[in-house]
Formats: sequence, C-alpha cells, structure tokens
Amino acid sequence: MLKKLLRYDFAFLFRYWWIGAFISLLVSLVGGGCIYVLNSKADLPDVVDVGAGLMLVLSVFCLVAFAILSMIIVFIRYYKNFFSDEGYLTFTLPVKTSTLLASKLISGVSAILATAFVIGAEVFIMLAAGFGDEFTGFLEELWKLIANEVGAISILYAVELLMILVVYSAFSVLFAYVCITLASVITRKARVITAIGLYYGANSVLNFGRQMFLIFGTQSLFSRMDGLSGDEIKAVFALVFLAAFLFIALLCGFMYVLQRYMLDKKLNLA
Repeated sequence: MLKKLLRYDFAFLFRYWWIGAFISLLVSLVGGGCIYVLNSKADLPDVVDVGAGLMLVLSVFCLVAFAILSMIIVFIRYYKNFFSDEGYLTFTLPVKTSTLLASKLISGVSAILATAFVIGAEVFIMLAAGFGDEFTGFLEELWKLIANEVGAISILYAVELLMILVVYSAFSVLFAYVCITLASVITRKARVITAIGLYYGANSVLNFGRQMFLIFGTQSLFSRMDGLSGDEIKAVFALVFLAAFLFIALLCGFMYVLQRYMLDKKLNLA
C-alpha cells in the first residue's frame, strides 16, 4: 500500500515541480551571462552594467523562489490530503496512520533533496558560465587543498555532511507537518493562518537558539582545540559532524512520535 500512496504523492508533487526546475535552469544560464558581463574587462555602457546587475539579482531571486515553492507544494499536499475535505476519505482508507505519514515524509524529503540538488547544480552552472577559467582554477585549488590537507578523511566528511543534509531535510518537513497538525488540533476554522503563525513563531525560536549555539558552541570548540595536532583536529570535526547528525535525527524521532500521537489521538475531523 505504501507504494501506491507514494505513486500518488509523487505524481502530485512533481506535476509542476519539473516546470519550476526547468525555468530555474534557464534563469541560472541568464545569471551566468550577467556575471560574465559584470566580470568582463570590456568598456561597456553603464546601462548594460546596471541591467546585468538587476538581471543577476532577479536570477538569484528566482532560484530562492523555486526553493520556497517546492517546500510550499510539499506542505500543500500534506494539508490537502489530511485536513481538507479530502482528509475524510484519506482516514477511511484501510491504511495505518504510520503508512500515511511515511508516504508524506518520504515524498516530501525526496522533493526537498531533489530541489537542493537542482539548485546546487544551477549555482554551479551560473558560476562556471560567469567566471569561466577563474572558476575552474578555483575548483582545482580547492581539490588540491582537500586532497593534500584534509586527505582521506574528506570522504568521511562528505558522507557525514550528506547524512546531515538528509536528516535536516526530514527535520524541516516534519517540523512543518507538526505545525500544520497542531493547528488542526487547536482550531477548525483558521487552520492555515494558525499553522503559518505556529511555523514562523516556532521557527524564530529555533533560529535564535541555533544562532546562540553556533556563536558560543563554536567559540568553546575552537578554544578547546588549541594545542591539538592536525590529525586530532580532523577527528574532532568528524565527531562534531556525527554529533550533529545524531542530534537532528533525535529531533526527527521526537517530532515523528508527536505527529503520530496527534494524528491518532487528538485529531478531530468532524
């Protein structure tokens, strides 16, 4: 049954997503051309420079809009399938709540990761088209630095960062799902507005806590690394990445349990 649910969820999410991805790809090429114009040493009229600058800002704005739109599509799918009139049919299906939630989580995380990959590729294209050989030289120097200074542990770093990206995507999706579900538990008439308020309010608190942790945690970490050898510093960073992954995964587990509890025990669609 999970496969059937995923088929319908993916069909909804990617119905228009690929259009946004294609448009943002074209925009990245335009942005690369603007960077090339601004970076060129040719004596161009001021109006050309100003136009290229404005187009570059618009290109970056479009990439950000594509990322936001992708997340909105994920959240709309969850809300419509669970809490609109469609929700009455959804919860009468002979399917466990865990299966319904798993389908929404897998499809949502897949859409977020696909969006992140596309935007990363488009930024790469934009920089490569805009800076040409300069960008290629930068990548070569960066590769030498990773190979010579970081060494084989860079593979471990890459794996850990990929794991963090996956669990953080799951965290972002579950966080929004919890806000939407909690809004539906609190009220029946203003669910969307309540969900938006809960999301931005809770997100502001989390961002403040994250910033405080980064400021004081980073300062404390670097102060304790004084006197360590290069290999010991590399090991410390590997442990930090692993700890970050485990912490975010723990938060995901907590939100998943809370989500299941609200859907099973607190939700009233009557």
